[in-house]
Amino acid sequence: MKKLLLIALVPLLAFAQLTRNVALTHVRPPTASTVLDGSTQAWEKVSPAGVSFERNNSWSIAATIRARTIPGVRIIIGVRQKAGNQRGWAFYTTTGGTGTIGFLVRNSTASQLTVVASNNAISLQKTYRIYVTYGGTSDTNTVRFYVDGTASPFGVVTRTLSSTSVWADDTLSVGSQSGLTNVFNGSISECVVDTGVVWTQAQVNYFDATYKATNHFPTSVAGKRVFWTNWEALGYDKSGNGNTLSPVGSPPIIWSGK
Repeated sequence: MKKLLLIALVPLLAFAQLTRNVALTHVRPPTASTVLDGSTQAWEKVSPAGVSFERNNSWSIAATIRARTIPGVRIIIGVRQKAGNQRGWAFYTTTGGTGTIGFLVRNSTASQLTVVASNNAISLQKTYRIYVTYGGTSDTNTVRFYVDGTASPFGVVTRTLSSTSVWADDTLSVGSQSGLTNVFNGSISECVVDTGVVWTQAQVNYFDATYKATNHFPTSVAGKRVFWTNWEALGYDKSGNGNTLSPVGSPPIIWSGK
């Protein structure tokens, strides 16, 4: 009888231990990242809707990245012409080794706004949630960088954007400039472009807290739908604009719960 009772208790004890562990462990849902090789892999959408901006438009961008190397300018997300004046916009990493982040709004070499965060804003082989805002002023007064939710100082590299067009109905690219140039080397977990709004520190805090809790950025802010790329659905666009991205060079997808 004692043996039978002991045998019966074993699965109950195991179940109690299992449920106790579950109760004490907070497991965030996994997320998918696209891993790019720095030369032949990216994601693209030709003639995208809703992300080709003029210089007097406002928008904000968020991305979660992990860079292996940063030998120079490497695009995170942007819409720029492949040839000619290469008009458009881009959010990118730049400089060698220890890396920083930059933002570009461009009509031509003679007319562009290029702003770069302070050096060492990001390091190699480390995951960051990075943000940039632009308020449509053709100047730096509404440009802000945030790294993991904290404002990052910046220096102005080029400040010559004039009353010229920057609109580029060309190719939305994640991980490169159009035509596989300036290809990112590392992983990109998610990108968001929120059109027509300049995020405040409070809104950046909301995005950052949401990602830390769920491994995903929120799909709206201040009631606005946002464009985002989510590799679990292979470049799916939740804004409704139809900007589902197509892989170039078969970039692999990795899953992570961290």
